[in-house]
Amino acid sequence: MFERFSLNARMAVVQAQAQARELKHPWIGPEHLLIGIVAQDNAPHTLARRGITVDACRKAIINTVGSGVGLSDEDAADILKNGIPVPGHPLAPPEPKRKLFGRKPEPAPGFLTVEQALAQHIPFTVSGRRVFSTAAEVPVEQEGDMIALPHLTYAIADPGNPVIDRMFDFLGTSTVTVRTEVLAELKELLAVWPDLTTKKG
Repeated sequence: MFERFSLNARMAVVQAQAQARELKHPWIGPEHLLIGIVAQDNAPHTLARRGITVDACRKAIINTVGSGVGLSDEDAADILKNGIPVPGHPLAPPEPKRKLFGRKPEPAPGFLTVEQALAQHIPFTVSGRRVFSTAAEVPVEQEGDMIALPHLTYAIADPGNPVIDRMFDFLGTSTVTVRTEVLAELKELLAVWPDLTTKKG
């Protein structure tokens, strides 16, 4: 899949991983991918027009997801089954009590600590993986099969994702608005630059 990504789309994924670590999230979801896209110099104009910046996205994630309590049940269950903690989520095992003398508590049996999870490869959530499959099926005619930033943005703005719905609401817009506008922007780009999806970069 990633071999079809433009250079900027790949950089957006790398940035999403970095943002997840900074937020101490041992998973990568559409919320982190959105920051990765916004951080690129050629991010879709739709996002800039809506005032969606890196700082605004970070605030939206903190407000919407927090340390994990706001994740969807689908994503949380998928992460938890691999022993990765999702602090505060209703599906997560009870957090152990802190030990005496300020020593950190041991993680629940079968689970890593957040620090241990962040030190390893950070997995994509179910909805994060869904972004990639949806980006490959954006309803637009194009000459090549390259996936660029507008494709990823369209896929992230999924009206069926409650976390992204809440994020965009916090950002003063909606998934439907962003998806509609970025699709129109992609069509305009392809009309001017038909080989956009046949070149890397």
